[in-house]
Order: sequence, then C-alpha cells, then structure tokens
Amino acid sequence: MSRKANLAAGEAADAARLLHELEVHAAELEQQNVELRLSREEAARERTRYQELYDAAPLAYFTLDLDGRITDLNSAAAVLLGVSKATTTKVAFLDFVASDSATNFRDFLADVAVANGLGMCELKLHSKRLGDRFVRLVGRLEAGASGFLVAATDITERWQYEQELAAAKAAAEAAKLDAEAANRAKSAFLANMSHEIRTPLHVITGMACLVRRSSVTPGQTERLDRIGEASAHLLAILNDILDLSKIEAGKCSLETAPLSIGAIMDSVCSMIATAAAAKQLAMRIENHLLSDRFWGDATRLRQALLNYANNAVKFTEKGSVTLSASLTEESDDDAIIRFEVTDTGIGISADVMPKLFSPFQQADSSTTRRYGGTGLGLVITQKIAELMGGNAGAASALGTGSTFWFTVRMRKAKSEEKIAEQSPVESSVESPEAILTRDYGQLRLLIVDDDPDNLYITQHLLREVWPKIDMANDGIEAVELAAKNRYDLILMDIRMPRMDGLEATRRIRQLPSGRNVVILALTANAFPEDRTRCIDAGMNDLIPKGTAVDAPFAAILQFLPKISH
Repeated sequence: MSRKANLAAGEAADAARLLHELEVHAAELEQQNVELRLSREEAARERTRYQELYDAAPLAYFTLDLDGRITDLNSAAAVLLGVSKATTTKVAFLDFVASDSATNFRDFLADVAVANGLGMCELKLHSKRLGDRFVRLVGRLEAGASGFLVAATDITERWQYEQELAAAKAAAEAAKLDAEAANRAKSAFLANMSHEIRTPLHVITGMACLVRRSSVTPGQTERLDRIGEASAHLLAILNDILDLSKIEAGKCSLETAPLSIGAIMDSVCSMIATAAAAKQLAMRIENHLLSDRFWGDATRLRQALLNYANNAVKFTEKGSVTLSASLTEESDDDAIIRFEVTDTGIGISADVMPKLFSPFQQADSSTTRRYGGTGLGLVITQKIAELMGGNAGAASALGTGSTFWFTVRMRKAKSEEKIAEQSPVESSVESPEAILTRDYGQLRLLIVDDDPDNLYITQHLLREVWPKIDMANDGIEAVELAAKNRYDLILMDIRMPRMDGLEATRRIRQLPSGRNVVILALTANAFPEDRTRCIDAGMNDLIPKGTAVDAPFAAILQFLPKISH
C-alpha cells in the first residue's frame, strides 16, 4: 500500500476515535444534565417542604435585614403581628414594638451582631388583631452576616400569670402590713388597758393592805379579804388576756434552762393545796418518768399545768385531783412528755367538748355563772403546749370527772447540768419584808411616780422597813435628787410627764452616785417588751403594779448582792 493510502487510513481511524469520544462525552453530558435536573427538582421540592414547614411552624419566625426590616416571616409570625405576609416586606420590625420596649429590641440586635452568636430578649409587641402581646425573641446572624433570623415565642399568658402573682404577692404583703399594724394597734391598746387597770388595782390592793396593817375588827378583816380576792381575780383575768395576746402576736418567747419536772409538779400542788384542802380534796402526784431532768421553760410549764390544776379544783366538790407525767416518745436527745390532770368533778358533756379550747368559752352559761372565769386558761395552756412542740386536749363525761392533758417536746438534760435552785425568797420561812426589816433597814430609797395615790401607797408600805425614803413626781426631780443624794434603791415609774422613767434612768446611770444603785421599774406597763426597754435603759428589773402587795419586797431582796449597805 502506498504511503498516501496509509496516511488516509490513519486519519480515518483518528476521526472514528474522536467521534467515539465525542459520543461518550455527549452521553456523559446528557447524564449530568439529567442528574442536575433531578437535583434541581429535588432542591425545589426541599425548598417547598422547608417553606411549608417554615410557614406551618407554630413558632413565629422572622428574617430581618441588618437594619431590622422584615424580609420574610411565616404564618405564625404574621398572626402574632396581626398582619398579612404580603404587607410586611421591608417594614421595620420596630414599628410593632411598644415604645417602652424599643431600647430592648435595639440592644438585642446590637448584641447579636457584635457577638455573632445567639441573643435573647423579652419585649412587648403591638398586635393589630391580638392587642398587646409579650414575646421572647431568640436570634442569630444569617450566613454571611446578611441579616438576622429571629424566632418569637408568645409569653403573654406567662407574663399575665406573673403579673397576677405579683399582684397577689403585693396584696398579701399589704394584708400582712395591715395585720401587723392591727397587731401593733392591739398591743398598744392592751398595753394602755393594762396600765389603766393596774394603776387603780395597785391603789385598791395597796390601800387594803395598809388598812389591814392597822387595828381592824374581824368583820373588817373579812371585808378586806373579799377585796383581796376580788383584786386577785381581776388581776388573773388581766394577766390571762395579756398572756393570750402575747402568744397570739408571737411575742411569747420561751426560756431554756435545766429543770426538774418533779419539782414543777410539787410546786403546782403546793400552789393549789390551800384551795384543795378547803374542799377536802385529796391531791396526788404520779411521776412515771425514769428521769425528770430536761431543758425547757419552767415558768411556762408550771403555768400550763397550774391552769389545769386550778380548773380541776374549781370544778371538783369531792374526791381527788391527780397530776401525772409520763413519757410518750423519746430519742437520744429529746423526749415528748405527756402531762395529765385528772379530777372527780362535774365532768363535761360531749356536745360542749369542742368549745373548751376556744377563747372565752366555758361548758355553758350556767357554769360561768356558778364558777366564774373567762375560759382563757385552757386556750393558754394549749398555746403554750404548741409553742413547746406539743398539743393539748381533754377527755370527759358528764358526772364522772375529767382528764385534761398536754404534751411538750423537751431536750434531755445531762447529769452534770445543774438544776437552778429555788431562790432564798421562795425557800425561806421568813417573808421578804421580815428579812429586809431585819438586815437591810438602813438602806436609803427614792420613789418616783407622778400619781399621788401610788406615791402615798408605796411610801407607806415601805416606810415600815425603810424610814429614809425620798419621793419625786417625775424624771427630772428624780435626776436632781439622785445628783444630790446617794441612794441604795430607786423605784421608778415609766410613764411620767416632763421626763419618763427610762430617760431618767439613763441620766442617773451617768452620775457617779448612780452607777451601782439598784433601779427597779414599779410600773403598770407589764408587757415583755416593757421589761426589755427597762433593762436596755439601765434598770435592774421590772415590778408590775397590781401584783401581790409584797412583790416589791421579794423583787428587792433578789438584788441585795448589788446593794452596798
């Protein structure tokens, strides 16, 4: 074959190969076109699905440009704003934001833009259809920082609940303040009532005592006894009312010290022994405790038990009254003690039992007429028991006697913890007045009171023990006399014109001669806070007016170690 023929054959082969390659490439391009078309169709379907999901989402979504204008939103967002989707394009989102939330929104966008991350804020929107709505916005920058993608949650119900809760709290706080104001007014009224009743009561008991000390006939003695009994009854009623008021106002604080339950029960029995003997009632004590050493408030415990015991004697004409103590529960550190007072008295019918522990209640009106009383003793015992972590109740049947009980939780006392001994006043056979007359008659006293009757009674009551007594009508006179004379004891009223007893005490304590003098408040103000105010002012203690006539002697005797004589 010629060279020319060979070249032609090669060219033909090359052309055929090139044609085949073109056909293959064309087929590949066609396949790519098919795949691209399918990919576009799938992308379109995905966009449609995304748009459908975006539009149907229950959460409101917005896209905003960098200036905060709406570029897109879903149906929930349109509903939230109360507009159609078509009318919101390029509308500033700020147009829907309440004026008092505008700053929050601007700061929100600025924070998202600077942080290039998520941001959140809460604000109020003006919805054209729904009215004001409260929303929480969560947003981030879109890819390329071309705008913001924002999700909005309607928190209107939560906000309304919080507003209602805040209003309820405000109302509760206002009610609390009103209640506290009412309690303060009640306390002020009771304090004033106590003062106004104790002052004349002090005069009555004092005058009766002074008359009794003079020569009186048996008939006059009997009449004076009646005055004493009536005064004691009035004082008991007053003390019960004040006790209940203090407990209900939360102003009754409990002391904590080692005590002996057996000693308390013995003390209660001795207190009611005279009344029980007058009725020929047998008194019994049943102490079932293996150890009766505990920590607690002996005074309040004795008061609670004495309330029950007094009632038992009052409503029992024959038979016995039994005081008992038993253990109902214990741990390594504390125990629950149950106290019971059982009598053989008139008993109580079932239909009136629920009334017993209500203030000012007795079994029935005939009982009140026959036996007297306010009915406060039982409720006070119940309140004391509750303050001590226990409760109170009763079991009774008409004509068969009654059992009144209360429980208290008490911390166990260790064997090395010493029980407080009785004071010399309590344990001594001699009266406080006799001891003072014998050993301390040389003391010099100052009595300060603006009431002439109180001055007269206190002076004449004490001058048989102390002939050297000076008197002042108010705090100013008291300070002037204390600056001139050295006194061993000052009995100071609190409420006085010109200068009260508290300020007078403070000034006397600043005097060289007033640093060691015993100053006792002899006052008709008998609340615990009154005693606290007296102690804070520099007094040694407080003696309420209207108590036993010999109370000043007993109180003074307790402070003898502080008196130089």
